[in-house]
Amino acid sequence: MYLKYIFLLSFLGVVSSGFASPYYPLDISSNYTVDGISYSTVKDGSFDANGHIFPAEQFPQNGQYTTEAFDGERIPFLIAGREGISEGGKNLMVCSGQEFDLPKQDCNVLYLLGFAVDGSNDGQIVFIFEDKQELTVEYKMMGWDQDIENFEQGEYDFRVTFQSSCIYSKDGTEKLRACLYVNRIVIPLIDGNKPVKMKMVSQKQIKVLGMTFSNDKRKDIGSPRLIKFSVPKPAEIAIFAEPKFPYYRMVGLFTPEFMQKQFESAGISASLITEADMNNSSSFNNKNYKALLLLHGNTFPLDCLEAIKKFKKNGGILCTTGVPFTHPVRKLKDLGHSNKGIKREELARLFLKNPDLLFAEYARNPNLTMMELTEIEEKLLKGK
Repeated sequence: MYLKYIFLLSFLGVVSSGFASPYYPLDISSNYTVDGISYSTVKDGSFDANGHIFPAEQFPQNGQYTTEAFDGERIPFLIAGREGISEGGKNLMVCSGQEFDLPKQDCNVLYLLGFAVDGSNDGQIVFIFEDKQELTVEYKMMGWDQDIENFEQGEYDFRVTFQSSCIYSKDGTEKLRACLYVNRIVIPLIDGNKPVKMKMVSQKQIKVLGMTFSNDKRKDIGSPRLIKFSVPKPAEIAIFAEPKFPYYRMVGLFTPEFMQKQFESAGISASLITEADMNNSSSFNNKNYKALLLLHGNTFPLDCLEAIKKFKKNGGILCTTGVPFTHPVRKLKDLGHSNKGIKREELARLFLKNPDLLFAEYARNPNLTMMELTEIEEKLLKGK
């Protein structure tokens, strides 16, 4: 049903046999949902409601496409190769909330290869930071059949990278000047910190072929077009909930999970945290939490004591149970969390002097006796 293609194409980019730093092309093929690139001999494919398609004959078969649209920079992209543009293959991503991890390499620019249908469309990308803060950046994707020469770009930064003299639809009508575009988007920062993820805000009119990250070394790379800044509402209560942590003289019904539900039913947000969470100062701090709830009675995580003291010193509220901070517990490789066999009177003798040695001895011998503790103390006093 498709007529034979007669294209006078101008590729501003060329196929590259390999990609080198500072560009990092992202493989988005698993997110392709639309077939908008087809061979003239295949009767499938349509990137809009009118059955328009781009000519597969004019795309690189190995899935590597390089453009020089920005001041001669050779920007590489990974796009659909032969399999993706064969009959029934998918080769375009419709922006619909997809999330991508940013490269671990130092990158400050994102390039989008794509086009829009039904005229130009504004798109948005949400950049997500490690502390869950979000910055939303806006970009403009031009329509595949628009006259870009008469369009005022303003704050947007995009270039034509592919042009054809005409493109065909299923009904045989001819459209002039079919284009693909490259958008250059500056990745935003918060206090010098870089985002770790990004989310494509849903916009069905925008079709993306590929994405590439870059580390632009120029001093003035411009600024992102920011339209929204979101800070997640911090949890008001942190509840210590290390798995299998021992209770001491406390009713086990008041579990961390139970208390979390009680707080949330009262409209108070609460998060369950582990020892690892508590020792992570970027997450457990006075900005994220107003109070720390310890439900295990006399026992407390010894390895988190400094983090707890710092939290209290900076204005955090401690909600404790039992006789707080009298029975320290440390996670041992062989024993797990346990104070079994450790009597209070025995514990006190070495705890203040050399707690690391005490726990090492109990790890070696859980049935350590008072006599053996005395011998250890004597050796310490004699310098042995």
